[in-house]
Amino acid sequence: MTSMIHDLDRVLADHRASMSPQEFMEILIEATESTDTMTAAERSFLVEHGGVPADAVDPAHQTVALVRNAADTAAAQRHAVEQGYTTGQVATKFGMKPANIRRDVSNGRLYVAGRARTGEHVFPRWQFTDDGPLPGLRDVLAALPADHHPLDVAAFMTTPQQSLNGRSPAAWLATGGAVHVVAELADELGRQ
Repeated sequence: MTSMIHDLDRVLADHRASMSPQEFMEILIEATESTDTMTAAERSFLVEHGGVPADAVDPAHQTVALVRNAADTAAAQRHAVEQGYTTGQVATKFGMKPANIRRDVSNGRLYVAGRARTGEHVFPRWQFTDDGPLPGLRDVLAALPADHHPLDVAAFMTTPQQSLNGRSPAAWLATGGAVHVVAELADELGRQ
């Protein structure tokens, strides 16, 4: 927790926010507090007769869990952006013109996970081989749900799949695997 407070303090300072990490967490907790949907009697009944742990229905515990989940997601997203390539890095590494990179983004040939502090697009590294973008990536990206979170897309593309002989979708495409097989997996993901 101390590490998280230190990280939060640094981020708040970077954004010139004039509040302490504790004040920020209090604001988050207040923002995530919702109307209690169960009465105290209902919570008590669930705990006594339903085998539900008391903390699972404790509104304060749920709020803390929501805040922690939001903080963890934000940290993972920040890490993903920090580990990706910027537009300039993609241009340099693969000999591409920035205008062509932007066109590939708008045509669905490249996936953007967020933006760097400079405002440049950030591209996850999983979508590149040593020679450039993964073959067939456009078809796979088109099959993924449009509202899929970048961390979920990264997890899908980098997690070994039994149906791909234990390879991740990114590794499958990088080694010449059939694009339609990964596109079908991506489509199935959208229907779940």
